[in-house]
Order: sequence, then C-alpha cells, then structure tokens
Amino acid sequence: MGKYSCEKCAKTFSQKSHYDKHLSRKNSCEIQTDKIKALIDKAVEEKFIELNKKLISNNNESNITINITEKMDTSKMNKLELLEKCKELGITKCSSKNKSQLIELIHSTQKITECELKKEVVEINNMCQSQNIIISNDTKHDNTAYSFIEVCAGGGGLSAGLIKAGFTPVLLNDNNSDCCKTLKHNHPDANVVCGSMDKIDYSQFINKVDLLTGGVPCQSFSQAGLRKGLDDPRGDLMIKFIEILNLVKPKIFMIENVKGLLTHDGGKTIEKIIDALNKNKLYNISYKCLDASKYNVPQKRERVFIVGVLKNINNIFKFPNESSEYLIKSGSC
Repeated sequence: MGKYSCEKCAKTFSQKSHYDKHLSRKNSCEIQTDKIKALIDKAVEEKFIELNKKLISNNNESNITINITEKMDTSKMNKLELLEKCKELGITKCSSKNKSQLIELIHSTQKITECELKKEVVEINNMCQSQNIIISNDTKHDNTAYSFIEVCAGGGGLSAGLIKAGFTPVLLNDNNSDCCKTLKHNHPDANVVCGSMDKIDYSQFINKVDLLTGGVPCQSFSQAGLRKGLDDPRGDLMIKFIEILNLVKPKIFMIENVKGLLTHDGGKTIEKIIDALNKNKLYNISYKCLDASKYNVPQKRERVFIVGVLKNINNIFKFPNESSEYLIKSGSC
C-alpha cells in the first residue's frame, strides 16, 4: 500500500506530489465507503493474525478468546487450505496432522490477552471513525426470543413496546444524541448506535433478524410540511431503509409514517414505496392508516403502518380490529 491515501476514494499514492495533485483536482473524487470499509476489514484481519503469531511465540496465557474462524468455514477447507491457514497463524509442525486435527489446532490457537484486545479495539475504532463509518459492536443473538433492529428509533417508544412483547433488540439507532441517551437509559443492555442509519454496517445481520422496523423521517410527507416526498433529502432515508431491508432480509419488517404518505402525489408515492420494498418479491405487504384512539390509547394519533412478511412464512399479516369503545372523540383516517 502507498504512503499516502485519499480519505474519500481510498486511492493510494507512493509520492506526495501525486497525492497533492489528486486532492487539487477540479472534479473532486467521490466517497467510496464500501471500498474504504473493505480496506479496513483487511487491515483488521491482518492485525488479528499478527497478534496471534506474537502470542503463539510467547506462549502467553489468555483470558479472552477471539474466534476469528467465525469468518471462515474450516469444515469446507481441504487439507492444503488448512495447512496454509496454519502457516498464516504461525502454527508449526502440523504437516503430519489429519484434517480434523488441523481444524482443532486452528481453533485452539485463536487466543488473545485482554489488554492487547482492548488496544486493538481502540485502533480499529479509530480507523473506522476517521472514515466516518460506524461498525456495530454487538453480534450476539438471543435464540430464545425474537430479535429486532430499529432505525430512527427516537426516544424508544416502539422499542419499549417490542421488548415488553418479548422481542430482543440487537441494534437500536438514532442520529440524535439526546434520543440515544434516552435509549441507553431505558434499555441499558441494548446495543445503541448513535449516528446516521446509512453509516452502519448491517452485513452481520443478514438473514439473522426477525424484525426490521423504523419510524423513518416523515416531514417530507407530512400535511404540515412541504410534502416534497422522495424529492426531499429526508425522503432519502426511506430509500436507505429499503436498501437495508433488501440486504438484511428480515422475516418481517414494519414502517411507521404519517398518514400524508397515502395521499402524497395522488397516491403515487406509496405505490412507488411498496414496489421498491418488494423489489425482490420476497414479502407479502399490507398497509393501513391507524388511529391510536381507536385501540384503547388516550391519544388521537393517526399513523400509516406498512408491514411485510416473508412469503415463505405463508402467513399474511392482519391488522387488529378497532376497539368498540373510544377513549377520546376521534374522526376517521
């Protein structure tokens, strides 16, 4: 890798004059987040391997185990590949081992001391922060409960309800620092990531989450706002939510938005959103405007809920029936 690296496009240069010329171009380069993240991931893995070599040579005892092999399926490797992996990790005198012994050897040598781990975590976080990339630090999933991710979580009203209903949050996100403090206070055990939802790495959650939900910004569709819809920069987050959905592929997703979403642009906007949500034709999707006051809540609050269920679950979501008694006088959606 060159001595000089562009923070935007990740290009490297061996000479400073070429680097300076690149920065002073009339047309600035575009930010290549994916490429930068790939470089960071590679650097992280190299760091781990380097540490393991040091530990093996010093025969250090360990209190914390880091299972790097989670990123690779050693059971699918042939003996030559396993031997090569042993070589990378600094493991010697293993050529006479059979496949099962090599796999065990690789797993048993993935140990690292707590103090060096903390040092590496700090370095990795600094690398990520310098590129404005947020990497969630919680990959644990409770298999005994339904899991969920909530973006644009606000103060955590929806997440509180989901947790009371038996769901376990694997990621709660908002870009407002006060909201994040509230989330951490109310859900101290939850993985709260403060920052823009489009800066988070969701790859670790692919096919591992039961529910993806979010109250994506609604001002661009609100009747009280300018109603610019998807042309409003705030409408970009609706598009980003759809990208996250298509990546993570949760069993169920739910979006909450203002009722103006249904009438925006003569109903064309909601049609575009539904089409985009079901681009891969994976979900059965239902949507409806609900008034909280008709469901035993003492507040007139009309919101649109869009719910999608994976087709292979073979269960179409049905909205609950309205209560026979209203706690406050309310009109219809």
